[in-house]
Amino acid sequence: MRNCSMKLDPRLVVQFAIIAEEGSFTRAAERLHVAQPWLSARLKKFEEQLGFPLFTRNTRNIALTKQGYELLQAARGVHASMMLTEALASQLQHRDERHLRLGSPPYGNHIVRRQELVEQFALIYPDISVELDIGWSSGLIDRVLKGALDLAFVLGEVHHSEIETMLLCELKLELLMSANHPLAKVNNLKPADLKGQTIAVFTRALHPELFDSIFTGLKAAGATLVQFIEFNQALLDRTHSAEPTMVASFGLRYDYLNAANIIGKTLDDSNSIPFSLIRKIGHASEESQLFWDLSL
Repeated sequence: MRNCSMKLDPRLVVQFAIIAEEGSFTRAAERLHVAQPWLSARLKKFEEQLGFPLFTRNTRNIALTKQGYELLQAARGVHASMMLTEALASQLQHRDERHLRLGSPPYGNHIVRRQELVEQFALIYPDISVELDIGWSSGLIDRVLKGALDLAFVLGEVHHSEIETMLLCELKLELLMSANHPLAKVNNLKPADLKGQTIAVFTRALHPELFDSIFTGLKAAGATLVQFIEFNQALLDRTHSAEPTMVASFGLRYDYLNAANIIGKTLDDSNSIPFSLIRKIGHASEESQLFWDLSL
């Protein structure tokens, strides 16, 4: 007769519950990230410890025995308790860590003011972990409002009653082009000079208001706008193609441009682009307030 006070390994109980849920040793092994033979051996050990089979097996599938079905109800509770305990342990482990959730636009690391602030903050407060979330302004604003971000850097105007805005600097539209491009030698580049030129611009859907404020005038001047999905080396290589393309930028600092024989020309008479830091009014953590004060 078996000892009714047997001590069960909770890991075996959880593994049994997962095998039952999946209805397959193979799928259960994949879910647990273990080898299927190892998992089969673990279940056999559990059955030997219990003194009765948990599954009936054939070449195609497995099915719970009557005892297995009854035990599964309790095993599911153990599984749920284990997951809850692991989640709580993780929270407790990181509870005392200080962190700042900061949003930034794509290529924001090339904006000098943003780079300066993040680096300076890291030097002054090395114990605060900065988590960067990359996205365009509309998405970043939404995440700030929902509390998913403490602060965010954004391009363009921000008009929202619940958002506080700090203007950090104003950027100018800059066109990246081959150093051999005919317009590279023009001292004061104006929209009228762009007639017949092809310009790669960011996708309008990412920030319609900013897109229209910057590029409507260029299209009216006769430029052909080609929207790109991602700013990468392949896009820059198009500046040297047989039909050269210019790439719209925002006065960013790309250290590799000179080596690639690419220059940036600021477009005169173009609208300034505000670059700001935003936060939700009345929702400042200690860490976000430190960053905000540093940015003043």
